[in-house]
Amino acid sequence: MKLGWRAGAVVLAMCSAAFAHAGHKSLDSRLWGVWQGRRGSVGIWVCFDASLGAGRYVAQGEGEPIPLLPSGPAEFRQGDRLGAQWNMRIASQGRLLGTVTENGAPPLTLDLVSADAIGEPHACAAESMASAVETPVQLVAGPVLHTGDHRYRVLRFGWQKTLELLEPGASVAAVNQQLLGLLDRSPRALEGVYWVRRRQLTTDSPVGYDDVDVEPLSWGGHWLTVNFYRWAAGMGKSGISQGQVTWNLDTGAKVDLWSWFGGAQAYSDDPFAAGLGEMPPRLHALAFKGEDIPDASNECAGNYQAGALFQISLESGGMSFAQPPTGDGCDLTFTLSYAELLRVATPQGTQAIRRVLREGL
Repeated sequence: MKLGWRAGAVVLAMCSAAFAHAGHKSLDSRLWGVWQGRRGSVGIWVCFDASLGAGRYVAQGEGEPIPLLPSGPAEFRQGDRLGAQWNMRIASQGRLLGTVTENGAPPLTLDLVSADAIGEPHACAAESMASAVETPVQLVAGPVLHTGDHRYRVLRFGWQKTLELLEPGASVAAVNQQLLGLLDRSPRALEGVYWVRRRQLTTDSPVGYDDVDVEPLSWGGHWLTVNFYRWAAGMGKSGISQGQVTWNLDTGAKVDLWSWFGGAQAYSDDPFAAGLGEMPPRLHALAFKGEDIPDASNECAGNYQAGALFQISLESGGMSFAQPPTGDGCDLTFTLSYAELLRVATPQGTQAIRRVLREGL
């Protein structure tokens, strides 16, 4: 499953500090419209909208609308950096001049020329602003990060994220290809990004993307586990999902850790649920002795039963088994040593576990 846009993945959130303002309905009517110009060396589009009592600006090559929150008829605070103050003045018909000041930095001059919807109260809905936000989404590489002796960076495409391992070797290259393939760069995914951007132009209610994060959970000489986290926009705690994908760095192949014990990994095509599955019978018997299982009257009894879902992952001292938290306080997390696990492992699992014991992760 790719990490692309899903229907319903982006929704209106009901509160946000960046949008928590009542609007300035006395917005200078001479500002109404769409303006195009420069902020320093960067081309920008700016709309001032009477219906919002506010403005939006889009930087060339970025595409994401930034709110301009009014503090006066022609004065605005920049929504992503509230210390940045925009001060506008009418230079002549069809032309605006202004400055942006922030934290004592030299002011940037704005020189804007009218482009569209001049005098229109719903200027931010104009086609020229829609065109500005539909700047093609680019694959963006973040800074180099470190975990232990290993280097990597996060790749971002719209709201989606994945990793690039900065290590040599054909097997690592194969893993990188699989990680990159998780990004959905289809026209449908792009339309999802553009939908959010257009909504951000025309509503005071903030519109957001899913909150997504990805990072190495454990990374040794032979095994890599990557953690994928997603909080679906507007969904509360029920919208949180987390999965872990493990690779064999000697072969570049994905590893199904449940298969080491005769089980089948559930949701193997979804990185946000990868590693989540049921314990095979022999493993379940090892983890839970009969006397340790509460009776059916206990509200947490289901967490101990066969069929309960656990996240499985590799650690230096053993394998971790953790249930996704649901807020009822019943979720279980524990570690079984590799020596214990050898008693219930398949031949394939026995070979892998013995190698971990011999050489480490």
